[in-house]
Parts: sequence; C-alpha cells; structure tokens
Amino acid sequence: MKKLTIVLMSVFFMFAIALPSWSASKTKTTVKSSAIQKKKPVLTHKPSKDRPDLIVSIQAPNGMKAGEKIPSCKVKVTNIGKATARGTQTAGNNGYMVDIVLSSDGHIPVTFAAYSTSFSEDVLLQGGRISNTPDLKPGQSKVFSLPNYLLIPADTPTGGYCLGGVVDSGKKVVESNERNNTCCHKMRIKGADKPDLIVSDIKVVKDCWIKVTIKNISTTAGLPSWVYSGPHVTKAGIQMYTDGAPWGGMIIKMFDPTGKLKHPNSSVSKLWFKGSPGLQLPSGLHSVKVIVDVHNKIDESNDTNNTLTRRLKCKDAQQEKPLQVTNLVNSQDFKLVGGKIQITVKFNKDVNIATVIPKSTFKVKMETNPNADGTITWSGNRTLIWTSSRNYHDLCVFDSDCFFTLTITDSVKDTGGGRLDGDKNGAAGGDFNHNFTIIG
Repeated sequence: MKKLTIVLMSVFFMFAIALPSWSASKTKTTVKSSAIQKKKPVLTHKPSKDRPDLIVSIQAPNGMKAGEKIPSCKVKVTNIGKATARGTQTAGNNGYMVDIVLSSDGHIPVTFAAYSTSFSEDVLLQGGRISNTPDLKPGQSKVFSLPNYLLIPADTPTGGYCLGGVVDSGKKVVESNERNNTCCHKMRIKGADKPDLIVSDIKVVKDCWIKVTIKNISTTAGLPSWVYSGPHVTKAGIQMYTDGAPWGGMIIKMFDPTGKLKHPNSSVSKLWFKGSPGLQLPSGLHSVKVIVDVHNKIDESNDTNNTLTRRLKCKDAQQEKPLQVTNLVNSQDFKLVGGKIQITVKFNKDVNIATVIPKSTFKVKMETNPNADGTITWSGNRTLIWTSSRNYHDLCVFDSDCFFTLTITDSVKDTGGGRLDGDKNGAAGGDFNHNFTIIG
C-alpha cells in the first residue's frame, strides 16, 4: 500500500511539472499570432521631410498698360525639397503646372485659375498657363521665358496689382510645404484709354433748323465698334429736349454714319432731323438741351460732360447770316503790285480784326512756300488787303504756274463772336479755301 501511494504521487508530480511547459507553449503561440495581426500599415507617401517643395518667382516690367502684352516675363520654378518633383513631361496630368494670374489684393489662391478676356480677381492671363514642365530634382530650377505671351485684359482699371505665379496650381505634387506655392511681382497698370464725348455746340441755322455738334475730345481713344455695328447699336443714343419736352432722339450711328467719332479728337455736326415736320425750333426764345450717350452705355473717361443746354431764338437765325467772304470771284481781287502779291478780301459783316492773324487764321500757300509771309491792312472792319513780304515778279511773270491757295479758318469771328461760315452752308463754322492764279 505504501508502495502504491509513492507511485501515484510520482505520477502526479510528473504531470504537474509537464503542465506549465504545455501552458507556456500555448501562450507563446498566441503571442506570435498577435504580433502578425498588429503589423504596421504600408506608407503611401514619403515622410514630410523627404518630399519635394516647389517655389516660384517672376521677373517682369513694373508697369504696363491695359490691353498690352507683357514684352518680357521670366518664371522661375525651384525645388527646395528633398525629393524629385514630377512634371507633366513624365507624369502627364499628374505633374505640376504653373499659372500666371493678375491679382489686385495679393491673396492668390493655389488652384487652377479661370481664364477671361475681362479683368476679374485672380484671372488667368491669356498665355498664362505653363503646362509643359520637366521633373525637378532637389535643388534644381527651371526658368520659363514668356516673351509677348501674357496679355493684360483691356478693361483692367488703373491701379497697383500683383502679377502672380502659382506653381502646382492643380495640387498634383505632395510637398513638404504647401504654403509657399505663390509669388507676387508688383506691377502698376494704367487703365485702357477711353473716349470722351461732349456736345460742343447747339445752334439755330436757316429756316430754324437746329444744328448739333458732337465731339470726341479724347486724344488717344475713339468710340468702340459696337456703337456702329452689331446687336447693341441701339443702346448708344443722343436725345434732345426743347423747354423740357423731348424733341427727338437718334442713335449715334445715325448721327455719325461714316464713323468719324471712332477716331480720337474728332467732331461731327448734323442738322437735327432736317426735313422732319415739327422739329424746327418754334419762333421765340427756347431752352434746348442735348445729351449724348443718354443711357450711359459707352465706357468713357468722363461721364459727367455729356450734356449741353443753350438758349436759342429762331427769329435771329432767319434775319441774320453768319460771317462770310463776299468777293474773290475775279482777277481784280488778286494782283501784283510792285512785284508783290496783293489779295483783297471783303466780308458781309464787321470782323473782329484781332482774330485775323497772318500765317495762322489767314494763310497763303504756294508750291515754293507752304505758308507765305505777308502783312494785312484794313479798310474799315469789312475789307482787308494782304500784301506778300516777298517780291514774286520773276515767278509770276516768267512762270505760268503761279498758283496760290488762300485759307481763312473759321477761327475768324465777327464782332458779335460768330464764327466764319467759310463753306457758305448758312451755318457758322467751316474754313474758307480758294485757289487762284496770278499772271504778271
């Protein structure tokens, strides 16, 4: 019995010793399985310190005019990161591109800019997307030259701007720093030249018709072409009022059918609806107002000078003619006296003598001298005699081609301030020109 007890205890002891060994083996297997389940995920991007980092800079003029192309522009892209930045030459649409934009506030977004022919904030300039780009290794740069590529929108207002560069505008390159992808080249832009319309004169002429003169006083810009053709011609109009009541209106194309106002420093005159019943000025004194660009549709440098009001009287126009030249119809008015040319000019009204100035408002032209010297003497206030300073005896006696042109400009006025009616159309205004030949 004692022997059996000893044997059983021995078996139990052996089992007890083996049990921890089996448990440890089981636990070890479990830990190993757990380690496989917790394996770290594979990184899809390099750590930020190992990424590329693109920056951009621009060299360009400091001043431009709206509507002009920038003559020279250099865009420099540099990779200051630690990995290669892929360009479109190898990565296609997944490579970096560069946009050149125009910004008035300097806050340039990193995104593909929208192109437009008109100015808007951060607009993409014509020719302003660089889409053919090479790979850039760390520390490598690429300079893109854009001569006469970039067009400033014609309607850009005068002011200070940023010619902005945006590298990787499509956000295709993962960079170590995504906040340094823009630059600002400061540029002063002078706004596009604009026309400036005024009503320069309103007057009454023969038979009480009203004559209106419109001028474009801009020295650099004419009216845009849409005023004369296309669907919007009816938007640019002229309106007249007599004593506050509408007195007819017409589009500018009708007033200026040949397009003279398309040119800077130009003028057009027209009798207001001549021949149309009821639009002559009634007898008596009246207030006549004319507004050009009445609906304010033309973009002008000055929109505050489009109106003119005059007090006009029909009776005066019927009774009085403007200042006119009344002679110069026969050879007695042009002759040689002592070898010098003598021209006699007669007027129908008293002349403001101070307005008749040799070589300025009174000019004599010949083939050998475009503005001959001479002196003027007066017989009263209506007759003048111009005498040349040079002796033309040899020229006019031995040369049958002794031709001259006399010009008296409409800056010559009568004593009442009325201008010369040189073309004799019944209305003040218009130079007087007359060709003549002297035979000695």
